[in-house]
Amino acid sequence: MKEHVKQGKVLSLPKEWPKRFILLEWVNRPEYACVQRNDKKGTVGRFDYLSYLEKLGWSLKLCVHNLKLCFLSYRFPWLDGSWKFDPYSKSYCKVFDLSYPVRVQCYDTGSVMVSVKCSARPFPLDIKGLQALSILLGEVRQILHAACVPDPMTWRVAHWHLNRDSEPLLGGGLDSYITFRDFFGDSAQFYYKHTIDVVRAEVSQRPERSIQEVFEKIIDRDNFGGGLTNA
Repeated sequence: MKEHVKQGKVLSLPKEWPKRFILLEWVNRPEYACVQRNDKKGTVGRFDYLSYLEKLGWSLKLCVHNLKLCFLSYRFPWLDGSWKFDPYSKSYCKVFDLSYPVRVQCYDTGSVMVSVKCSARPFPLDIKGLQALSILLGEVRQILHAACVPDPMTWRVAHWHLNRDSEPLLGGGLDSYITFRDFFGDSAQFYYKHTIDVVRAEVSQRPERSIQEVFEKIIDRDNFGGGLTNA
């Protein structure tokens, strides 16, 4: 690889470990703007990613996606041959195609995990969004069809991604993915979401609150103007 770099056939991206290399014809791509071609040796330019983000129009809505909710059940009467055992998670799993795709996992501890796939259609963190989520969880309860399934309003949010998206980008955005830790120690990312043509800012959180408690916090926020940075 060193010989290819010396011959100018490939370029080395600066300040990266482990090292990454790109083809010469990729230099003009915006995601590689940090590389400037020089016949004698590669010189490092600067790409101000923060300025790029600031120039984007951003939606005012906070949303959530990649939700994982939990409840306890003393038995699993819905288990039948259509459920598959996952040796990795040691749980019985099944995917349901409801208003959103939902994966249900049943553990021998009595815990049930409901995972909602909604990255392309995140739930707005407002009354309408939570009502839509509540309807979806009602669908899950109905399809399990057992008296031992508690009221979905009592299910606890074990994990979600809190996100805000840019306005849709015409012609595509900068193909990038940056991850870091925020001041609260949560994992955070900026990345280009190809499927809906936006730049997304998101934080991975573990609210550990029931749906009812999240509802109440949203109502308090809307009524009294409080924040919701770590719902």
